[in-house]
Amino acid sequence: MLADDQAGYSVGHEIRPRAYARHILNLEDKEARRAALAEIPEHLRELTRKHVEIVWNHPKGGKA
Repeated sequence: MLADDQAGYSVGHEIRPRAYARHILNLEDKEARRAALAEIPEHLRELTRKHVEIVWNHPKGGKA
């Protein structure tokens, strides 16, 4: 997963959900994306999932 210095979007020592989402969206297959989502801290998981869904379903630049 991402380290604080890789993300560049940390608050204190915690990576922000959008940075996690950006990482997940760059993964090649569905299983890799699911595995990465499962590694995210539980309190950030749903928000990160929502960020991924928004980008994925967006008509400009999404993957849908």
